[in-house]
Amino acid sequence: MSYEYEMAYAHPDSVEGLLQRGRGLGAVRALQDPQDSAVFVYDGIRHDRRWDGTDDRSLYLAWLVRDLELSPAPVVDQPAGDEDSCLRTCWVLELLALAGSDEAREGLRAYVRTGEQWVRVLESVSDAWPAEWWEDPENDWRPPSGLPGRSWTSATVSWTST
Repeated sequence: MSYEYEMAYAHPDSVEGLLQRGRGLGAVRALQDPQDSAVFVYDGIRHDRRWDGTDDRSLYLAWLVRDLELSPAPVVDQPAGDEDSCLRTCWVLELLALAGSDEAREGLRAYVRTGEQWVRVLESVSDAWPAEWWEDPENDWRPPSGLPGRSWTSATVSWTST
């Protein structure tokens, strides 16, 4: 049996291996060398290395991006591909936005306007974001055009029939 993507872990004592496993020691070591650890943090967001999928790594990964003072730009560029990959990235960006990252917040807004999985991302942010973010007068929450029988009302953030 052959798999397109076989999960492989780095050595368990390396920074990469510790971060892949979601270990606290990985975060401590990453803080000692943020620039060299950045690639491993971004990879952790891109690839789900949880062997059983039960732990929630989004907070761990968002904390790493914030505390290592990494740019959220590579994360903002990631929400693509299958639904699971997109949602993993979305959850990290939601947490970064809630922690004060305007870049993460605007990246999610842009994804809702143009992204393939925009419905799932919109559902996710609707649970996480404070009400005042929805009241933003400069907010433009228009999903991709061409959806039959639906239009978006950004002022009320609700569906209306056309």
